[in-house]
Amino acid sequence: MEQIWLEVSIDTVSPCLEELAAYLTGRGVVGLVLEDEADLEQFEDENEACWSDVSESLKAAYRGSPG
Repeated sequence: MEQIWLEVSIDTVSPCLEELAAYLTGRGVVGLVLEDEADLEQFEDENEACWSDVSESLKAAYRGSPG
């Protein structure tokens, strides 16, 4: 049987991630990937020695829409 799935991207701000994930999970969504701008910033800070600069396009991909 062929599996059919739908990939949806939702831009939000960090304070809303937990609530949004709970909402989606409560409605039967079984696979979530959360990408938080704060996680990218932490990675950048912790890996300065071997990661010189994160591209603006990658930063933009992790940036949520303003509330």
